[in-house]
Amino acid sequence: VLSIFILITFTGLVGISPSVLRASIMAIMILVSKILLEKADIYTSLAFSLILILIYNPYSVWDIGLQLSYLATLGIVLFHNVFLKIFSKVPVLMLYAAMAEAMMVAFGASLTPFKILL
Repeated sequence: VLSIFILITFTGLVGISPSVLRASIMAIMILVSKILLEKADIYTSLAFSLILILIYNPYSVWDIGLQLSYLATLGIVLFHNVFLKIFSKVPVLMLYAAMAEAMMVAFGASLTPFKILL
């Protein structure tokens, strides 16, 4: 409960931009699911945060920060396990597992918003 209060305070201090709201809402949903002893679903958290943001400000759908934030998060979620399965078969990458995983996350985050970035 203290973490939820800190997240809300942090969101107010930083400014209520769509990317900050997305991260805060998703984190609060994960914390609430832990309090209720339920399994957190990343897709539900992502969709619910988008719905709340669009209810708060429907024009934020045109905000480039919102688009990049959601697409990058979706890319990380969608491609992380795929990359992990592919690269876990390469013995050289297993030696540098932390570095390889960080590169996979960065690649997944840049893969989905590629059209917008261009």
